Amino acid sequence: MKTVPVIAVIGCGAVADIYYLPILVRRKEIRDRLVLVDSNKSRLVLIAEKYKINKIYENVKDVVEVADAAIIATPPATHFSISKQFLEAKKSVLCEKPLTESFSQAKKLVSKAKINKVHLLVNNTRRLYPSVFAVKKILDTKQIGDVVSIEFSEGGEFRWPTVSGFYFTGKKGVLLDRGIHIIDIICWWLGRPKVISYIDDSFGGAEAKADFSFRIGKINGLVKLNLLLNSPNNFTVIGTKGKIRGDIHGFNRLSISDDNGREQTINLPCAQQNYSDFVKLLLDNFIGTILGDCLPLLPVETCIESIGVIEECYRKRRRYEMEWV
Repeated sequence: MKTVPVIAVIGCGAVADIYYLPILVRRKEIRDRLVLVDSNKSRLVLIAEKYKINKIYENVKDVVEVADAAIIATPPATHFSISKQFLEAKKSVLCEKPLTESFSQAKKLVSKAKINKVHLLVNNTRRLYPSVFAVKKILDTKQIGDVVSIEFSEGGEFRWPTVSGFYFTGKKGVLLDRGIHIIDIICWWLGRPKVISYIDDSFGGAEAKADFSFRIGKINGLVKLNLLLNSPNNFTVIGTKGKIRGDIHGFNRLSISDDNGREQTINLPCAQQNYSDFVKLLLDNFIGTILGDCLPLLPVETCIESIGVIEECYRKRRRYEMEWV
């Protein structure tokens, strides 16, 4: 029988509390060997008591040698340094998105994992949706011909129960948070976009609304993001022979139209019922990679181009015109 790995969950904030820990503790053999790390001692103790976890640490450096692997659920600015410590110690890592805030840092982590022969995964969960897989297949087989344009729109009032409050203290907002999912999917479907323009509402702090236009060869693209108001959450891919439409959160369905306008709704087989089920799929895969039973479902080298695109957007950042001024 293989030894159950000691997994350190770094960061006891909302994402660990809502997703990672409820799933991990379902398996008693995993829960009994879990380690929690957080610099906020009161939060650390609270979460440890809630999930009946006995081993707790306030400093990452104290747990690197104790753990077999790490799940990093801290604010994005800390992802690189924490991931690097574990990878250098030849420990596998599952990192919350985005993997890093810079493309060069992401490439360094990918290289370090490869050299040390350990696994590095990132929580780009939406890539696991059957609808996302289906669109990839449709595009690769040119079922709708050559792609002409692609557009994503995602909105909704910000209600995430953040514990650290990092969303409000940095200079990067909705693009790095929700945008990373969308741009990762675009990169996977069609290749890395060239940024044409990026406009947001930042006055020096984190943006809540942003528009990003791009090109991929002859394909025109647009991504619209909004954390201020509830707005459509959908995507449209237009080709020379048809069109694909879908709900960003509709992970098991999409619509496809031919060039005569005939539309068909496709319901896809899916064992998962909600977002947490996809997180469980990723966690099971991560544990499997630690044990040597499987390979990552999402190879990390395919998940980092989006970071470079976002970095380029911020370099070209402009503010919306204020017509009332």
